[in-house]
Amino acid sequence: MATNVEILYLSGELAAAIAAEPCWTGAALKAAVAPHLKAGVHLQHFVSCDGTILGDSQRLEDLGFTGQEVMQLQAVVRVREWKFVEAGRYYLKLPAHFELIKKVGSGAFGT
Repeated sequence: MATNVEILYLSGELAAAIAAEPCWTGAALKAAVAPHLKAGVHLQHFVSCDGTILGDSQRLEDLGFTGQEVMQLQAVVRVREWKFVEAGRYYLKLPAHFELIKKVGSGAFGT
């Protein structure tokens, strides 16, 4: 079967090219795409070019996909990267976008 569903990141970069059937659900497509994603990237859902969200129980055919054309879907993802920060005797595991700021004089940490 030829590749007929292209999954794109927001940047437009191709995340995966999948050979899919019209009867596939959003959940089945997620399972097929997951091994192709970058490390630390978790798939939330897909959005079609007209803005329709493909739910986990919806079928590709619900978006008008017949399998004869190439369909492009936008991958909505969550990126989870971790960093370790030394805080006294302990190391904290935090999402990469968090910053720890030591409050002067208080000895407390805030985000």
